[in-house]
Amino acid sequence: MLLFAHWACTGNDKTSGDDDDTTPPVSHTGDPTHTGETVEVEPVNFTADPVLRDNPDAGLTAWVDATLSRDGWLELDVEIDGLSWTVQSEPSEVQSFLLLGLRPDADLVVTVTGHTEDGASTDPVVLTDRTDPLPADMYVRRVALSDPSRMEPGVTLLGENTYVVMVDADGVPCWYRSTVGARQTVDWYDGVVGIVGDRNRIDLLDLSGALTRRIYTDSFLGVPVPEAFRTDALALHHDMRVLPNGNLLALSIEARDVLYPVSESVLRVPEVSNVAGDVITELTPEGAIVAEWPLHDLLNPLRVAYDGVRGDYWEESSLFEGGDFTSDWTHTNSIDYDPATDTILLSLRHQDAIVSLSRATGTINWIAAPDVNWLPDDQALVLTPPADPDDQFYHQHHASFTPRGTVLLFDNGNRRASALEDPRPAEEVFSRAMEISIDEVTGTWQVEWQWGLDRASPEFAGSLGGVQELPQTGNHLVTFGNASSTPGVYARVYEVAPDDTVVWQLDLDSDDAWFRAVHLTGVIPGR
Repeated sequence: MLLFAHWACTGNDKTSGDDDDTTPPVSHTGDPTHTGETVEVEPVNFTADPVLRDNPDAGLTAWVDATLSRDGWLELDVEIDGLSWTVQSEPSEVQSFLLLGLRPDADLVVTVTGHTEDGASTDPVVLTDRTDPLPADMYVRRVALSDPSRMEPGVTLLGENTYVVMVDADGVPCWYRSTVGARQTVDWYDGVVGIVGDRNRIDLLDLSGALTRRIYTDSFLGVPVPEAFRTDALALHHDMRVLPNGNLLALSIEARDVLYPVSESVLRVPEVSNVAGDVITELTPEGAIVAEWPLHDLLNPLRVAYDGVRGDYWEESSLFEGGDFTSDWTHTNSIDYDPATDTILLSLRHQDAIVSLSRATGTINWIAAPDVNWLPDDQALVLTPPADPDDQFYHQHHASFTPRGTVLLFDNGNRRASALEDPRPAEEVFSRAMEISIDEVTGTWQVEWQWGLDRASPEFAGSLGGVQELPQTGNHLVTFGNASSTPGVYARVYEVAPDDTVVWQLDLDSDDAWFRAVHLTGVIPGR
């Protein structure tokens, strides 16, 4: 970008040739109860002109640099592509302020004014520029439906191809950052973007695009950086959460040779197989393992389930010696944490199960799942599901706690059947968002809310997906991450109002998928 500035008022124009930077003291009337009393305020000016500076680490951002003659703050009035907003910096004499939420290939006008606590102000300075267009390899999103009057304010965070992107309500990016390799999930953790990618790393990025922390496994081949810490965990995959103590809850893996089912459709004598089971892992910010909860020690791997015999996620993985055939028994794809109860919530896709795990005791509290094929040592933990088969979920993603203690999840609905049962016909297979409540006293769970099944044309997303409750409107953001039943659409995000009306729809027409979308409010100014 070509960056330049001009002064809005010529009275402090340093390009005029006047070498005298001094200005007379400012007088103003003080407390009106002291009639006629004036207080002289030391003037403030820019000793280094404000400039716009490219930010190479994150697209659609820029730095505003300035130096004041004494401590104060900057007020920045931003105008771009029909949008306008005002932001303020923190008090300091030397200022570097990050502008967020710019628009691509658009004229930018930033009016910068310095202020001090005692009421002095600089003359405003106007900075102008034109932002760069989007990268040619970034996917194009299409807003198919929008009702701004009913939408949650804010932006939507997505993981696309080799970018992490925030988009406005019109689907246009307002922040992005290129990443290393493919991703599993992106999420927002108290001021940073978190990425779990390539089964071998967790990256945390601030809004300037800077890598603030990386935890990586031995299979990560990236260039070492000072912010990176190695962990002994064999893998880091799918999801993570930041705990109140600053540690991270992550998903690792191990493989054991165990007696294991050899068919998902017919009961046969189990054989010794190489079986991948997830290891729930607590890590320090430096990657040290604090605690581990291997699912091999918590559940019986003899339970037969669809895709657990031939699942391809760990099959012939280089992580396991000799690249032996590895069955994908649990395939945990999300993790959440409730600090009030010190409870870990897991989504075990290949067991069609949501599992509640006590972090304090390392024991399972309950399992919500179809009540079939469970072995006696696990059966006591399985809650009784609703009687209506259509109320049950299969191959789900993104199980998370609500403030009410209920559980949200995206029900992918693969086959609408458990192993050893006949899959439902294709026209009866659908995906949806769900909220379920758990009654540990009666040992049951039930559906409190669902969206997707009752639509005129229910959709199916055989993998990926998520659901998020939005705090201001009560709307839900629902991601059909792999919208395989919709020709020409590869992923789709809906914002759904409490009356189940769709108030926003974002489609990805390019050949990719979104793991899940995350709505952010109060992160990008002016949105």
